[in-house]
Amino acid sequence: MRCYIMPGEKPQAFFPVKLKAGTVLREYCNLHGLWTYTVQ
Repeated sequence: MRCYIMPGEKPQAFFPVKLKAGTVLREYCNLHGLWTYTVQ
């Protein structure tokens, strides 16, 4: 899933998925680069 945020919008998104251990979440920020999180 993807969510594109435009200038002036709040930096938040909601994705209705069930998370399982080992799932990797990725977020790319044009200022901070790629962020990753692995569900424990």
